[in-house]
Amino acid sequence: MPASFPRPTFEHKVQLSQEIKSLRAYRDSRPDIKIPLSKQTNLLLATWNIANLGGQDRLPEHLKMIAEIISWFDLIAIQEIKENSQQFQEIVKLLGKKHEFIFSDIAGNNERMAFIYNSEKVKMMKEVAELSILVLTLSQNTGERSAIQIQSSSL
Repeated sequence: MPASFPRPTFEHKVQLSQEIKSLRAYRDSRPDIKIPLSKQTNLLLATWNIANLGGQDRLPEHLKMIAEIISWFDLIAIQEIKENSQQFQEIVKLLGKKHEFIFSDIAGNNERMAFIYNSEKVKMMKEVAELSILVLTLSQNTGERSAIQIQSSSL
């Protein structure tokens, strides 16, 4: 696992209730970035690259502010989740029981992507991914080409 990034050496006190109040005020006051409220008639999608999630020391207050922003959406893709997924899982826990998630396979830099979704609005399909490979073979005896299809499904 990659080395953890240390916290800054200066002291910064987070006033969580004030920070969340400020986040909501910013969200609601800027017409150019207005995020509508989630309703039965809409589906709010987002993507967020939370740099080095699980690879940096973050305070519980930081995770609560991240959870606050994620809670504004119905389906959100999170990039750069490191091998240590404890911070990610804590964020999902803070969101409550209606939020679920699914991880992708490990990609570059040993990072994963995850989708967090409101299970009251988004339902997981039984089949998440399917790999289908067409393999061409050449018979050594006759020189004829034939195709073999290999399928692998996973949840």
